[in-house]
Amino acid sequence: MNQVGRRLGFQALLLAALLLSFTMIIDAATEGPPQQVIIKWRDAASPAELAARTKSSLRDAGASRGVKFQFLRVMGTGASVYKLDPVLAPRDFDALLKTLQADPHVEYAEADGMMRTMPRS
Repeated sequence: MNQVGRRLGFQALLLAALLLSFTMIIDAATEGPPQQVIIKWRDAASPAELAARTKSSLRDAGASRGVKFQFLRVMGTGASVYKLDPVLAPRDFDALLKTLQADPHVEYAEADGMMRTMPRS
């Protein structure tokens, strides 16, 4: 490969890196707080008991903030994903998570956000 070819290859690589970083900046600016939660429920004696505890826990956690939970799916780990309605501010979302994490029927509760391989700055 001659010198002109190397220079063009380097410039193309540099342009691709710049476009990727610009895309990440736009993505970071438009992304709001997560609006879904992942909840792993502790085992219950029966499916009916688990359903009643789940309904009660979600109702109690959402009542103080006017939030309703919409069930979306069960993950491979057995945890459930719920969508929040309406959209919460980050501070309210964190408070809701802490309320769920303190519930004795919840094994863990966390935000369902996009996982990234590259650090964002």
